[in-house]
Amino acid sequence: MKNMLKGYTLLELIIVMSIIAIITLLGVSGFVSYRSYVQLESAYSDFVTGLKLQRNKALNSVSYNHPDSVSLTVDVPDFYAVNMTNSSFKFYYCNKIGSSNYAICKEDLNSKALVLPNTIQFQPQDCEIIAFQRGTGDIYHIDKSAIDTESGVFEDTPSNITCSANITNLSNIFIKSITFDYDNETFK
Repeated sequence: MKNMLKGYTLLELIIVMSIIAIITLLGVSGFVSYRSYVQLESAYSDFVTGLKLQRNKALNSVSYNHPDSVSLTVDVPDFYAVNMTNSSFKFYYCNKIGSSNYAICKEDLNSKALVLPNTIQFQPQDCEIIAFQRGTGDIYHIDKSAIDTESGVFEDTPSNITCSANITNLSNIFIKSITFDYDNETFK
């Protein structure tokens, strides 16, 4: 009687290893996709929170104190605004210039700008600066030339009644959109 050794053949081992490799690849790709989705949702949530914060400041006529200022001078801006670029969004406070429809905007150093990860990108379409008017919270469009200069035009009903901004995850092409409706004073 022969002594038989029990074990697995090489073919059986290769099949089992292949199955494990396939399951691992599916899990990794799902994790990467989920991570991209979470990054996009986080950027969108931060952006909407920033918009709501600026609108609340405008509705409540919050005064602005420069963080490095030692004087007791207080500036109550005519607008609180959000400026969108491809890789970030920053907060601004803006003041009208006289009785014209020109404004000047300065960076709100009390609010932290958000720099997006390399895989997330803003794509504003005709609405780089969205502003909220003091006291009412009405949505205004301010021309981007208003940043640090006195040449930016503000409009409460620009030629485009709505504008939108896409927030895109470039690695998986997930897209979230936000639309600003100047007529109805809403964003969603």
